[in-house]
Amino acid sequence: MALALAAGCRSAASPPPPLPPVPVITSITPATFAASTSPRTLTITGTAFDGGSGAYSISFTGPVPGNLGLTPASATEFKLTAVFNTPGTYGVKIKIREQESNEIQWIVTAAAPPQ
Repeated sequence: MALALAAGCRSAASPPPPLPPVPVITSITPATFAASTSPRTLTITGTAFDGGSGAYSISFTGPVPGNLGLTPASATEFKLTAVFNTPGTYGVKIKIREQESNEIQWIVTAAAPPQ
């Protein structure tokens, strides 16, 4: 009898942990500015950024800025500091714990000629 119970019993497997919410980028400021050799800080705003407590990474479309730094500021903001010396349309996505955000774009215009 005990053997029949043991054979008929199944241990309940633990369900996998839920995936974290997908981060969503809602805005970037400034959205347009002139190219420069000086670093500029952009504010990326959105949801489910988790305050940067998880592993995060960033990916670009378009030109890749130089001297890049990404700092979590809160659960709704990242600060992106970089040198944007090439005019063009830039795009960025943030990946937090294997969940990738939507892309947001901004424009870097040609620097004004020296006067």
